[in-house]
Amino acid sequence: TKADGTFSIEAETDEPNLYRLRFAKGKYVMLTLHNDKAKITGDWNNLEEYNVEGSQGSTTLKNLLTALRAHIRDVNTLDAVTNSFGNKSNKDSIVGEVKKSLDVMNKDFATYVKNFADTTTLLPNAVFAANLINPRIDTNFISKFYTGLTTKFPKSNLAKEFNTLYTTKMRPQSGPAT
Repeated sequence: TKADGTFSIEAETDEPNLYRLRFAKGKYVMLTLHNDKAKITGDWNNLEEYNVEGSQGSTTLKNLLTALRAHIRDVNTLDAVTNSFGNKSNKDSIVGEVKKSLDVMNKDFATYVKNFADTTTLLPNAVFAANLINPRIDTNFISKFYTGLTTKFPKSNLAKEFNTLYTTKMRPQSGPAT
């Protein structure tokens, strides 16, 4: 790191990989790089709004993270609204409407994430997105996603490794035949 806070890193990889640059105070930047010469700029006071040039994979990942952060903020806002009603007489009807809104928001966001995982052209971004989906709620998506990785990314050794990991360790096992 230079005196002005700038730094550079280099890595040679056979295929795209996901990286997290960790900084003090729990701050980080997520990148997907494969022989890219990326330039990352940002303001320490608002690091989540960092900019990436020279790496389309990192830009695409940042867009997903921006949507994720916005979704989390919206969920937290609805939670705060719900909690602000205390024991007021109309609380139940209002809380019911808030919960309906929350369900719609969560379903819409899950659809966005699944579409991202299915359409992104980079394996690290696809796997990162798929891991945002709750496998207990959407077992079918997770199963199709991981078992289809070697078809979607046929030249990727990482896709083969993720597929093997899923099929040998992560896939829900059926119980013994009765």
